Amino acid sequence: MSSSPPPIPRFALTAALLAGGLVPARALPRVVEALRDDRWSRADIERWERGYYEALLDVGRRPEAPEGPSPGRSVPFDAGRLAQNVDDLREYVLKPNLATTHKGATWTTNALGLRDREYAIKKPAETVRIALIGDSIGAGWGVDDGQGFEPRLERALDGASRAAGGPRGEVLNFSVPGHAPGQRW
Repeated sequence: MSSSPPPIPRFALTAALLAGGLVPARALPRVVEALRDDRWSRADIERWERGYYEALLDVGRRPEAPEGPSPGRSVPFDAGRLAQNVDDLREYVLKPNLATTHKGATWTTNALGLRDREYAIKKPAETVRIALIGDSIGAGWGVDDGQGFEPRLERALDGASRAAGGPRGEVLNFSVPGHAPGQRW
């Protein structure tokens, strides 16, 4: 008992043969040549150009990049006295226990080097903690202490939870300017 090919491939083969039969004989060599052409399509060119420009924008912050970070390299954002280099994947962190003015905004870090209020390292009982990991937006770049979205979020969550008889809420801000994926990796 012979089995027949599935209907879709049979239909596709029939359609291809019919389409080929509709091509005038004198145009057939051009059609065959076009199908064999190994020149780049418009999509190939656009993909290549996108890669080219992305490479131009790559500032070598990836550890595996040949021009990657070198010892003693300064931090890649205009942080001045706010950050310090570290010898790990993070490359730099905010300095702990800092109280200064930077670009017109008050800038304070806690003992853990977070632009945040002080927190007990051990989570208190009846407390829910959320970690915020981000870049300059999360760190509150350009605004005074307590005016970024993280302290406001913490106040709102904590207030709503306590008003409903729930646990305290804490949002620990691990954000560091320049640590956005597009800026780093």
